[in-house]
Amino acid sequence: MLFYGGIYGNPKNKNSKNGNLRLLYECAPMSYIVEQAGGKASDGHQRILDIHLPIRKRYTSALHFSLEAQKKWTSWRSIWLDKSQD
Repeated sequence: MLFYGGIYGNPKNKNSKNGNLRLLYECAPMSYIVEQAGGKASDGHQRILDIHLPIRKRYTSALHFSLEAQKKWTSWRSIWLDKSQD
């Protein structure tokens, strides 16, 4: 993703209502690396790195890198949020 650009998404689903990734061990480290490289990391509502507590809770996440990925995420965000309301 960092070399070619793109989007990594981990939305919630029927088996994992809050997503699969834990903030402390998975979401925050990946988000930090992506943001340091110029990308964006979000849970659909806010930056992953702005989430503070609870750190062991599982979260949804979307990481994207490149201008093209940013444009796609903007268009997909509404679909993502609609599905996360289910």
